[in-house]
Amino acid sequence: MMRPEPNASKAAAGNHADDPAIPATDVVNNVRTLLERNPHFHAHTSEIAVELDGHTLILTGQLSSFYLKQLLQESLRNIDGIEKIDNQVNVVC
Repeated sequence: MMRPEPNASKAAAGNHADDPAIPATDVVNNVRTLLERNPHFHAHTSEIAVELDGHTLILTGQLSSFYLKQLLQESLRNIDGIEKIDNQVNVVC
């Protein structure tokens, strides 16, 4: 039986943060561009912080409604390089 190489599991998982084809900075820039072009968020881009930790996009900051918080998460779901979204955005009325 062949043993997998130590880095084989990382490669099989498709770690985009380590993949030169999709640098983390490009993923974050794509998220920022999408937010700036979205009519619901272009006025709020300074209130939303975006960070990529491996395949997880971490969103922090504040928005004025739960609807916007959910819309934010759903609008970013299909960006290449993101497998999970950790939406820590606070709703402040």
